[in-house]
Amino acid sequence: MGSPKYSDADCPFCDWPQMLPVLLEQGENFYIIAARFALFPGHILINSRAHLPCIGALPPTHLAELEQMRLLVRRFLNDEYGKASFWENGASYQHVPHMHLHGMPVHQELPTPEMVRTYPVSGISDLPAWYAQHGPYHYLQGELGTYVMRPGFDV
Repeated sequence: MGSPKYSDADCPFCDWPQMLPVLLEQGENFYIIAARFALFPGHILINSRAHLPCIGALPPTHLAELEQMRLLVRRFLNDEYGKASFWENGASYQHVPHMHLHGMPVHQELPTPEMVRTYPVSGISDLPAWYAQHGPYHYLQGELGTYVMRPGFDV
């Protein structure tokens, strides 16, 4: 899976003083921030406190808290923007190799089946098994469903 670009010591998501100005909410194992390099207004990140590459690498005991955080972000995005989708680069093509789930006020659009291999999943609770069996992934959740995609697609 390659060596990470950052270690715990120099990971921007592990640098708490840097996160405080954009901190929106925090829990025992996760925190929510306004994306510092937002793609558009309302772009939010849910980050793990532990320096792990993706949701698939999280301990199973952390998944319920992550789902609660995701529901909180979804409620906010739906209330403020009328739409919510989630995306994670599961240890694939990450600028920062530290678990971060993007919450975005956009309508989900799936690439056509000819362009990408998509696999329906029930939610984030399926990601550890997927990651253990297949390795890196892309995760997409929105009004059209919840999917895992194999890296290397050409969209």
